[in-house]
Amino acid sequence: MLSWRNLIIIKFHPTYKVLLIMLLYQYQSSLKKNLFKKKQTIIKNSKEEKEFINKLRNKISNIDTTNILNSDTLECVTQEFAIIAEDFWNKYSKLINITKYSKEWWNKECNRNLATYQASRRKRDWINYKKMVRMVKQVFFDNRI
Repeated sequence: MLSWRNLIIIKFHPTYKVLLIMLLYQYQSSLKKNLFKKKQTIIKNSKEEKEFINKLRNKISNIDTTNILNSDTLECVTQEFAIIAEDFWNKYSKLINITKYSKEWWNKECNRNLATYQASRRKRDWINYKKMVRMVKQVFFDNRI
């Protein structure tokens, strides 16, 4: 089930007929016994987020908003916007599982280093893994502050 959250219209520039928006869109799936839930998301400040915003902005700027004279044409324009936003959302977002053990700072590099350690069980790989986790946490929480 799709749900729109926080569709904020920032500015309508009549000269360029461009609708600049900030879209916070969230797709949620079923919740299984409150242990975990799945969520479609784009990681903040990631390459995917930048591409999503840029391509969405470019595509929306091509929507013709000059002849919105009645509710039917407004409905067509909003439907076109919704289709464009959903297409780009599905293209650039990924499905993640949220459990009680999930960490926001955990990333692909953490997965790789943990897998390396688990495969080798060497002390050196454990030390590299712990250093990398410490660095990732530091970067994550520095950005939060």
